[in-house]
This record gives sequence, C-alpha cells and structure tokens, in this order.
Amino acid sequence: MNLKNLKKFVKKAEDAVSPVVATLMLVLVAAGAAVGISVFMGSFQEEAQESLSADVSGDALTIGGSSTVYEFSKRAIPLFEAANPGVTVELSSGGSGAGVQGVGLGLLDIGSASRDIKVEEFSAYPDFDKNGEQDVGADDLVPHTIGYDAVVPMFQAGHCAAEDDITKQTLQAIWLLNGGETADVAATETALGLNPGDLPAATGAGGKYIFADVFSTCTSPATDADAVITLVSRKDTGGTMVVFCEKLLGKEGGCGDKKIAVGATEYPDVVQADLLGNQDAQEKVAEDVQYMGYTSIGGATSDSTVDASKSVEGVEPKEENIRKLLNDPSNAFPGARPLNYVTVGEPVGMAAKYLEFVLLPTYNQEIAEAADFVSFYE
Repeated sequence: MNLKNLKKFVKKAEDAVSPVVATLMLVLVAAGAAVGISVFMGSFQEEAQESLSADVSGDALTIGGSSTVYEFSKRAIPLFEAANPGVTVELSSGGSGAGVQGVGLGLLDIGSASRDIKVEEFSAYPDFDKNGEQDVGADDLVPHTIGYDAVVPMFQAGHCAAEDDITKQTLQAIWLLNGGETADVAATETALGLNPGDLPAATGAGGKYIFADVFSTCTSPATDADAVITLVSRKDTGGTMVVFCEKLLGKEGGCGDKKIAVGATEYPDVVQADLLGNQDAQEKVAEDVQYMGYTSIGGATSDSTVDASKSVEGVEPKEENIRKLLNDPSNAFPGARPLNYVTVGEPVGMAAKYLEFVLLPTYNQEIAEAADFVSFYE
C-alpha cells in the first residue's frame, strides 16, 4: 500500500473508530513514512479492517513507540529474527506516548517508552474495546526496563557553551526568557522564585540572553559567544521532551500541553518547524551557532556535528552517573532516564520470548553498546 492509498484507508477508518484511536493511527502513519511503510503497515491494516482487534497471531510481533528505544529495537530485531527463523518483527516509531497508547489499545504487542509510565496511563489502559475507559478486570500495563539513557542540553559541535557546566536554574532561566514565556530578566526571576539580581543581565537583541551572558566559557567577541540563544525543540511529544521538561526544566507533568510548541502558552518562541525525534533536532542544532536544544545522549554520542556532553549541576552524563538512577538517584545525572518496553500484563508467547532475548546479558550489552546506551547490566 502506498502512502496516498494509506491515507485514504486511514480516513475511512477514522469514521469507524474513536478519536483517540484515529489519532494514534495518524501518528503511526507519520512514523511509517519515516521508517518505511512496509515495516509495520501489513498487520496494522489487517487489524484496523477487523475493528482494530487486539489479537496477534503466530510468529508475528509488533513493536512501536519511542524514537529513542527504536534505536535499541532496530539493532535487537535482526539478532532475534536470526535466532528464531520464521519470526517477523514489525517496528514503528511515533513517540513514547504513542507506544504506551498503542499497546494499551491492543494495536501493538510491545510498546516502548524512553521514560517512566505515567500514573494517568496506568489508569487509562488497557482499553481494548476503545471506549475511552480502562477495561474492567484487565491486567495492568507492565514496564520492562532494558537499559538507561540521559537527556542532555545540545549545541553545535565545538560551541563555547558546550564546555561549561550548567545549573538547572540557569537552564530554566534561558528557556523561560529566550523561549518567550517571560518578558524580561525581572519577570524570569519572579517566575523562578529568585531575588532581584540573582540572574545575569540579558544583553542580546530584544532583551534575550546571548551565550556570553550565561556561559562562563563563552567570551566576547566571538561568533558563538555573541549569538542570541535560539531554542530548538520538536513537534512530537515523546519521552525525550517529557524528561527534559520534568527533570531539567522543573515542569512537573511536562511542558504546556505536554509539549514545547510554537504558539503554546509555554515557550512560544522556540524553533520547532517539522522536527520529529532526536535525529531531526540534532540536524537543526548543527546548522547554526545560535541554536541550543536537547537530545538523547545515546543518539548524540556518535554524531560529530553536535556536542551533547555537557555536565549539569556538576554531574557529567557518563555511564556511571546515568546508572546511579537505579540505586543512587539523588547523585545520578539529572537527565538520566530508563528505557522501557511495555506490555499489558506479563508478556506471553512471542512477546515473552523477545523480552527474554533482549534481557540476556550478552545480547543486552551488545545492543546497548551499539546504540550508545547504558546496558541494563554493569
């Protein structure tokens, strides 16, 4: 099925399903355009034509969700299929929210999320009959942590700001002022509960911060030091954005409407365009010294066009500091997060076999290392 016909199919399906299911279908279609429609649409079309049944047959397995965990999955699946001849695993990427929703509605065997599962998600799913209410007596969502990662501030490679430590307070001030939520430094101090004079003056055009205002390693005159900080986010509402908002910007529950978007009530002045996922954001930030964004340390480690190695609150985003999330969270890197697969109830059949496979120490360490993540095992 080509993309044009696929959109017609989805439009017809919208008339037969609830708005939340139709929305997820469109998210999955958008993801399919990026990763290859053939990757997952065969079984998805069949499921939709059968009223989006939750039944999954035989040796087919569907996995989808987080664009970060996608990097783990795309390396794990060939190994799993090679070890299990005849098994077909279909993979999609549409964001952590889509992954949790997909498995909760029965559209996926395994969802994926690069964050913790939210309380409201536990109370909403499973909803296999798609009536907007949790199924009575059904099994709960079960997260399966497969490794660890961190969300980090990001700059163009070689940028002066990348060498400096940053506090969460400074990071929050930059996003408030240069993101357009506050009008000036005084209003930013008020928003953060600070005293007058606690924040540095903003010397850039329009009363915005330039890099030299807030980063000690940026010294004028220099192209990067004198650039007004322009913030970069993305359209999707994936786990990377949620973790950045909650853990680094201090926005409990995520940013406005769970997103940082042009025209939103929070951070309306960010550069967003049509950026989807970490790779798009990294390519944008690499374009100009004025840009500052955020990404996954796993996605950025092997990307020579950006620098995402910055320490936050004096803690570097190294493996040992990310791993502390498990047993010493107060001393972990502030943006550390789990990488999860999600099932409804304990997995059975091929889903159980896949999860058992990727959690075998040898495979887990090999896959995590290839994707620049931190393995579940030391």
